[in-house]
Amino acid sequence: LVGPRDRVLVLANAYRIHCLDTTPTLLLITTHYLLVVYHRALNSAGLLVTAPTNADPTAQSSAPADVYLRVPLAAVMDIHRRRYQQRSVAVEVVTEFGLAVLMVILDRSFALSERERDAVYETLVRTCTAHLQKHHPAQDVSLYKAWRLGVQQKWQNWEISNFQYLMHLNSLAGRTPNDFNQYPVFPWVLREYTAETLDLEDPQVYRDLSKPMGAQDPKRAEEFRQRYNEWCDPNLPAFHYGTHYSSAGVVLHYLIRLQPFSSMNAFYQGGHLDLADRLFYSIQSSWEGASTGGLADIKELIPEFFYLPDFLQNINDVDLGTRTHTGERLHHVSLPAWAHGDPAQFIALHREALEGEYTSAHLHEWIDLIFGYKQQGPEAEKALNVFHPLTYESGVVSALKGAQSERERRAITSQIAPFGQNPADLFQNPHVRRMRKSRPPPAAPTPEAVGWVSGGSMSASFSSVPPPSLCSAPAAVPPAAAPAATASTSAPPSMPASSSSAPTPPVAPPAPPVAPPAS
Repeated sequence: LVGPRDRVLVLANAYRIHCLDTTPTLLLITTHYLLVVYHRALNSAGLLVTAPTNADPTAQSSAPADVYLRVPLAAVMDIHRRRYQQRSVAVEVVTEFGLAVLMVILDRSFALSERERDAVYETLVRTCTAHLQKHHPAQDVSLYKAWRLGVQQKWQNWEISNFQYLMHLNSLAGRTPNDFNQYPVFPWVLREYTAETLDLEDPQVYRDLSKPMGAQDPKRAEEFRQRYNEWCDPNLPAFHYGTHYSSAGVVLHYLIRLQPFSSMNAFYQGGHLDLADRLFYSIQSSWEGASTGGLADIKELIPEFFYLPDFLQNINDVDLGTRTHTGERLHHVSLPAWAHGDPAQFIALHREALEGEYTSAHLHEWIDLIFGYKQQGPEAEKALNVFHPLTYESGVVSALKGAQSERERRAITSQIAPFGQNPADLFQNPHVRRMRKSRPPPAAPTPEAVGWVSGGSMSASFSSVPPPSLCSAPAAVPPAAAPAATASTSAPPSMPASSSSAPTPPVAPPAPPVAPPAS
């Protein structure tokens, strides 16, 4: 694996996080490459061994052994510290050919290690400095705060879109398509889904962005408030919501009609899809459930709602079952009346609503709830925005510190993913409001619209979601024209087939968020 002119700088045990797979690996950083060797590890004596399968009870992997991924350091565009299970133990490497590798760093006893992560991160930054400066010539890669403020100013001045700015914030807050438990989160922006025409000049068609989903309906808001006020468990702080607006389950729920998500849904449901009555079938019903339904549904949206019409169609003819009450076979997503049955029309109008004057004037209020000063503490309590303690980094750290045994620690860890995870808290004060502008930029969901502003010095994208056969294996070799990461394996694994017998379908590319420089 290591060439004669290459020198090993770091050896570390790690997990590669990809889609929903957590694969034990051995990470090597050499003078020229990042190498990820699957199912191999170093033990406490420094000997190369088969990676243990019981180190993390929540880990699931379908990747084969004797496989490795090799990424040339010359292709690295960005390096980020990341979180895993609300602990600062991960690092993500983004390449110029679109591959993003998310690694959770372990020590020799196979425990999550922030110290080892920092060593890996610092070695990567030191080794890749020249390449990072090539992609960020206008500034030092460590000037995180200046970069963030620069992006914020561009957004205020309408130099980048709302979509782009939300992608920036998601990346800054540690959200990444590589980890479905930390997938980028977007807001519901509309509440009108029954009218034949959509008047985007009418404020009444918009959702109240100053309130979380649990507070959109006054009656339901009062139920959540009552639950919080009457909480009486001395061992667990009070919270409004026992579920979350974003989780792996939410991502799979929305993207069930596209691969690899159809197969993932079946795989994590024991080989078959859930009952049709519980699957995503209608935009209007999804809004009603999340805004006025029972106390368990407070889902927000994902980026695909603003750029990808394919996920609204059952283009692969996946057998989604039959709805019990209507006898209707579940197929395409039922669209609002104003979309006239056209997914592209829905995406275009939905994107226009996101980029318009009303949303632009109120988006800062939603940012305060999700990424800012109303995420936790007294302001969150007043805003009806308090979640289960294990959805916060501070709650996880506190719970693990108080655990009396390894069994108790594992029990805590196993609860983190199902509860969902709050993004990192980016702002300690109210977020600035966007300046008024009479004519917002075009809202058509073009490829350029989902990327970085034309001519900008910051440019990076997350990797495309791979097909089912590569969901947990090394990524496919990119086109020859780009610097290539290489994967070696005799036969890539396959995800379990869904209940549909349709041929392998096209894959949904995630929106390419823009990532900040190394910090």
